[in-house]
Amino acid sequence: MLHNLEFSVFHVFAVARRGNLNEYLPLYRAALKGDWPAAAKIIDDDNSIVTARITVFLKTALHVAAGAGRAEFVKKLVEKMEAEDLEIEDDNGHTALFFAALAGCKESAEAMVTKNPNLTQKTNHADVTAVLYASLCGGKDVLKYLCSMTRNEEPSWPFSGEAGGRLLNNTIASGFYDVALDLVDRFPDLATGRDESGVTTLDVLAQRPAAVPQWKRTFSVSKPYLLMLVSSTHPFLAS
Repeated sequence: MLHNLEFSVFHVFAVARRGNLNEYLPLYRAALKGDWPAAAKIIDDDNSIVTARITVFLKTALHVAAGAGRAEFVKKLVEKMEAEDLEIEDDNGHTALFFAALAGCKESAEAMVTKNPNLTQKTNHADVTAVLYASLCGGKDVLKYLCSMTRNEEPSWPFSGEAGGRLLNNTIASGFYDVALDLVDRFPDLATGRDESGVTTLDVLAQRPAAVPQWKRTFSVSKPYLLMLVSSTHPFLAS
């Protein structure tokens, strides 16, 4: 299990990089298992441990619990933390919200964003926000939630340009067609945009013929001009 590797195969590197992490092992295990009573006892003894980097990859207990999908644990831990504590990043620039998105856990995401609304705008070292991670391998509920809470503003502009194209393409590839249609309704330019590889939304749709009728109905009712435009370059939408 990947989580266990952080205290086995990679532990030898931790001593050289950050010192011995054994003192954090009980909290790590509690966060991984969602064992709040065990964690609460540790935190009551030393409240500063809620912001400690407890793994070689610089994760906090919140990162670990969020990645493991331990929503109840996350909610209780967030109550013990300050809003700015939720912005602590691991070695790849991920806040714990990224792990909630990857785990597909809307409850965890809600707990964090409610306490610190700015989390949705935080980018990792690759300059992407948590909503993109939700579109990659999260669940529909957390994706819809993060789409509704993320603002399209600098510096990341998550619903514009290549970032927006990637988000929409991932959403369609994940089969979340209703979410994708909502994104196009809010940000019409996405329908004819491209991701960082030059792939358009319509290129993705061409590989998923089952989704085409729904998109055609939506375009013909709400955006007939857009249907006419894209049909000229993508004949499969005109048929």
